[in-house]
Amino acid sequence: MFNTSPPITDNYPAQYLPPLILDAVNDVRRLTQASTPLIAASALCAMATACQGLADVKRPGLPGVTPISLYFLTLADSGERKTAADGLFFEPIRRLEKTMRQQYAEGSANFELDEKIRLAKVRGLERRLEKESKAGRDTTATEGELGQLMRAAPLLPARMRFMVSDITQAALYSELSLNPCTAVLHSNEAADLIKGRTMSNLPMFNRAWDGQTLDMDRKDQADSQWVEGARLSTGLAVQPHLLEFLCGKGGNYAREVGYLARTLVAFPKSTAGQRFVDGSDNSDSLPSGILTFQSQVHQLLLKAVERHHNGEARRVLTFEPQAAHCWVAFFNHIESRLDPQFGRLSPIKDFAAKAAEHAARMAAIFEMAQGYAQTISEDSVQRAIAIIEWYLREFDHLFAKSTEEKSIEKHAEKILVWMHSKSPLTGFGDRRTFTRREIQQSGPRPRDPESVSVVLQYLLTHGHIQSVFGSDKGFQLSNTNNTLSNLESVNYSKEFTENRGLLSSDTTGTFKRSVI
Repeated sequence: MFNTSPPITDNYPAQYLPPLILDAVNDVRRLTQASTPLIAASALCAMATACQGLADVKRPGLPGVTPISLYFLTLADSGERKTAADGLFFEPIRRLEKTMRQQYAEGSANFELDEKIRLAKVRGLERRLEKESKAGRDTTATEGELGQLMRAAPLLPARMRFMVSDITQAALYSELSLNPCTAVLHSNEAADLIKGRTMSNLPMFNRAWDGQTLDMDRKDQADSQWVEGARLSTGLAVQPHLLEFLCGKGGNYAREVGYLARTLVAFPKSTAGQRFVDGSDNSDSLPSGILTFQSQVHQLLLKAVERHHNGEARRVLTFEPQAAHCWVAFFNHIESRLDPQFGRLSPIKDFAAKAAEHAARMAAIFEMAQGYAQTISEDSVQRAIAIIEWYLREFDHLFAKSTEEKSIEKHAEKILVWMHSKSPLTGFGDRRTFTRREIQQSGPRPRDPESVSVVLQYLLTHGHIQSVFGSDKGFQLSNTNNTLSNLESVNYSKEFTENRGLLSSDTTGTFKRSVI
């Protein structure tokens, strides 16, 4: 089941996007006035499509390499201007696809002509060979000439298609087998994809995200397909009420099979009713941030196509030492909160368990977006973690809590903000003490004893307040943050984490949890 009410505010940490992506996101936001999470998802999906054909990523301390593909699912009603945002970010992909489609058409025409000429020559040599053989003459020269011509068949030009939308799953297999380099399943109105057969086999999308071989067996072997090494990202938008089709009749299918754990889901607050214009800007030229973004996506795609045509392996991006410390600290921070009984992230264990991998992929894309990277820096890891933490909170909002829990959290939020507003630091840093009676009489509604007791217990359990001298009648704030969050704001740098015993490194360079 999922919560269909959007958050009061998005609080998307756009400032952590790399400059090249941030400038483009800001420009598109000014042009479309769409919500930031919607715009950012479009930008990141386009960049992932451009980068995934060039590199994979090696996570510190874990075996193997993983793709850097990303799956995005944005819940938005019609009229939220996602089409406008996608049109700007995906323009270089469409443009290159159009160019390559024209080249394919021209190459196919040349191929057919060259093949006709070759076959005509083959038939002529075959007739000559037959005459020479009947006449008892030496056929060595003709045989050599014929063999050389048989081996000189022209190559059928490769058909490169990057963006697919209205497509069946069988056709998607075919496209990925023809072009395993890079592709994106993209739709601004994905209802038909989700309701139809395209998304009926979610485990196939899981295997694609994991970088596994894709196979589709049919009774007729001619219809069976086998795809290896394909890279696929997805950028889907669907109206919120249609998410139930993806989740299945029981409401949990997409989570149970692991699809949503691999997907960055956002339910942005609508900007409709606030998108006013003043008519002062009549320029037809695009802002520099968008143009720079489009140019980089185009260049990265060209490099990916060149790599594919040359038969070169994808580059494997590794973490610089400081970046590895940062990523491992984040991994351990998340893992420590997955305990089934007491873990604060246990209700979204499926997605949280893959949060570090999402961060690794995004950090790799951030590096590739700035240039043809060799390694992943600490700066890119910190930026990626900030973005993924937002998606963790978004996933928690959508899927983790019942209506009753949401109501308690909302009430707790109000009381916490009220307590902060009433409790400036005094004297030597002591915080003000609130009595249960004061909260019931002056705090935010509802003020009945039962509701207040439940909320105070919630705040105590989550460490936002502490009881005074063990009493249940007096309380003080224990957290300077005046908002609720399932994730603390954590500094994952090497210096910070080692000073606090979050991780340590041994002489072999592997990382382990410190005993604290």
